[in-house]
Amino acid sequence: MPNIITDYSQYNEKQLHNFLNSIEKQLLKAEGDKNKAIKKIQECELQEQMIRQVLAQKHSQEKEPTPSLLNTIASKDDPEYDVSFGDFNDFLQIAKQEMLRKYNPKKRAMDEHLGDDIIKLSI
Repeated sequence: MPNIITDYSQYNEKQLHNFLNSIEKQLLKAEGDKNKAIKKIQECELQEQMIRQVLAQKHSQEKEPTPSLLNTIASKDDPEYDVSFGDFNDFLQIAKQEMLRKYNPKKRAMDEHLGDDIIKLSI
């Protein structure tokens, strides 16, 4: 909307009142639009803040172990959770043999022989 300076002195009183009413209507509409825009901006800012809070909570939950997990780790009395290095090494050897059998058929016979020895050792 261009800034036009008009010489209103050439208009009669009725025309000036019509201009004034028109300008007041435009002003009211602009104020309403401004208020709607402000309200929309506030709604968007609130949604942004809420989303950021949820993201921060999710991020902190991923980084920090839950209290129940910490309690499980802290309880050394439970033999169900006790794993020795030997148990892990046995598991690792068996897993390696299974992978070799699965992905390298040429070595299958040799691996089966080694796998049998490993199974005998773990029994």
